[in-house]
Amino acid sequence: MNLNSVKHVCICGQQANYNCVNYFSNAIELTIRHYFKKSDNSISTTLNRMIPLTQLTKLVIESYGFPLKEIVKLLCFTSNLYILKLNFLSLNANNSKFIEQNESFQYVSNQNKIKKSSSS
Repeated sequence: MNLNSVKHVCICGQQANYNCVNYFSNAIELTIRHYFKKSDNSISTTLNRMIPLTQLTKLVIESYGFPLKEIVKLLCFTSNLYILKLNFLSLNANNSKFIEQNESFQYVSNQNKIKKSSSS
């Protein structure tokens, strides 16, 4: 299988392998269906070993348990993101306060190219 032709990567499992042997060099879309467990590394580090996060143009997160803090960290590495879709995200008072006070979120908001976002 030629991994260079893969444009969309979907992570469906609840564990991501830090030492993933597959690298999808031309992936521009990422869908995460579950908040996955990781080793001591951040989600961004783990994902960056599988796909080049900087070239992603679309990110879909379909996981109720995915912490907003981790989403913000991930967005710091996706500067070319145009579409962000968050499904099952629970926006509560803690998340709202986090957004208001978080410098990383403010930076991401100003630097990313997100033109279309939705949440449900």
